[in-house]
Amino acid sequence: MYETRIDKHNGLLKVSFLPEAIIASTASFFIILFFYLLIFKFAVNVPFMDDFNAILGFTNNFFSSNLPRKFDLLFSQNNEHRILFSRLAGLASYYLTGKINFRYLIILGNLSLIGLLLVFLKATIFSKNVTIPPRFIIPAVLLLFQPQYHELIFRAMAPLSFILVLFFVFLSLCLLAKQSAKFFSFSLLLAILATFTNGNGMFIFPAGFFVLFIQKRYKAIKPWLFAGILCTGLYFIGYSKPAQNPSIAAAIFNNPFRTISYFFHFLGSAAIISFQRESVSLLTGILFSVYFVYLIKIKYFRINLAIFSFLLFLFITAVANSLCRSGFGACWPLIRSEYTLISMLCFISFYFSAIDILPKKVIGHIFPILLIGALFFNFYSYYKHYNLLVSHKANLINALSTKDFHYLYPDANQANAVISAAIAKGYYAPPSHI
Repeated sequence: MYETRIDKHNGLLKVSFLPEAIIASTASFFIILFFYLLIFKFAVNVPFMDDFNAILGFTNNFFSSNLPRKFDLLFSQNNEHRILFSRLAGLASYYLTGKINFRYLIILGNLSLIGLLLVFLKATIFSKNVTIPPRFIIPAVLLLFQPQYHELIFRAMAPLSFILVLFFVFLSLCLLAKQSAKFFSFSLLLAILATFTNGNGMFIFPAGFFVLFIQKRYKAIKPWLFAGILCTGLYFIGYSKPAQNPSIAAAIFNNPFRTISYFFHFLGSAAIISFQRESVSLLTGILFSVYFVYLIKIKYFRINLAIFSFLLFLFITAVANSLCRSGFGACWPLIRSEYTLISMLCFISFYFSAIDILPKKVIGHIFPILLIGALFFNFYSYYKHYNLLVSHKANLINALSTKDFHYLYPDANQANAVISAAIAKGYYAPPSHI
């Protein structure tokens, strides 16, 4: 029960086992379905943290401004970031439903995770250059679709910027890796969109430059670099460093060892869920870095340029985050679950790279262990975080119903002013049961 087909592009004979593909697809579907059922259950139409300024505060100002000011607001800073798509999504919610609905925005933003999975599939299972059996996607699905990064997936602004930018970047790099002129313009457009979706989006340009350089597409490098310089320049026009953010120079010269330690912790932060010790994230980050150097040494980018470019972008993001965040103190943000998505995407990318370079017999023998490990990680993540999600939803509802906004935003008075203005102007309505 298998289908055999000839790949005309590279002459390889590929065998696709249909029962295995059906089983892998079915298992992946139910893993993903369970994840989104969790989101449907716990997503609430209540703003939380960055949602106040990034969406509600923006909307309050947007409709009372003239056209030039509207344009400025769309591209205005939110902390260090330009979050164009978060703002557009909030406006779309208002125009389509008559109100800004944070529950809808949470669900919409998290659909980017499916986009990320599809890009991984295109770079691995559906790639014409590598042959990976369909069952190997199941551990990746188990690792990606779980609630470890609950602080990221259960507020509206975060997935619409932090997750969406990763989808834009990975898709852009995947299209570049195909070395097709017809996809270059679309890849460049995605790179521009990524730049104004979240701060790390601009790192697509150095990662993409590497891809084009390896492919010796020197004519394409010129428009790529021009767009990168232009977008980066536009990004920093009128930019002001948030007052609370530590100095990058201090991170480099005053506390270099803390910055390096932060880098390793950041890369390995997904591992902390199982052991609850920062030493584990440190060790994991070091192992990740050593393995990445090994991939460079063996020129893995000649085997799977898409996966390698994903890792290059993630490592650049980790370096930038370490320079900008390590000054907050010893590992301050590392336990924050929203950062573990980058670490998890590193792990998944390394997983697929190992499948590419290890002998098939070895991979066949260790696959059951990998599958059991991914299952354990997925189940433990739900077990560990379920009660947190229950209490978080209850706290959101209680804070809004009692008008005690301390849980929703650090400055309760500012939160009260923003949400009261949005309700008075008709941009937002609390859930009917509150």
